[in-house]
Amino acid sequence: MNLQLINKSIYDRLKTINGITVADNVMVNAKRPYIVLAETSVTPWNSKTTKGYEVTTGVLVYSDYKGDKEINEIVAKVHEVLTNKISLPLGYKVITQSLETVSVERLEEYREAQLDLNLKIFKEE
Repeated sequence: MNLQLINKSIYDRLKTINGITVADNVMVNAKRPYIVLAETSVTPWNSKTTKGYEVTTGVLVYSDYKGDKEINEIVAKVHEVLTNKISLPLGYKVITQSLETVSVERLEEYREAQLDLNLKIFKEE
């Protein structure tokens, strides 16, 4: 499974959120708030007749706002755009998609949220 296919699909979906920077890496001295892709892992999910993959991937949200209002609003927008199944190129189909974990951490200088997305994907033959 080409991880770039998954990351690009998620990245493209996140880019539909207006007014916030979306990146595929953490930028040095970047102005917060922004959204960045986190780690992705793939495990084979095959049966006797089909090939498939279980994918766990993450999205991180960073905010300089000292309270929780801004980060909670951004997390809600991320959740909204990731509710519907992402589209993959021909040959792959997302069977299930769910947000498994959403957490917000209060750090001294900023807020950080992590959303973990779980996908089950069939490879069409």
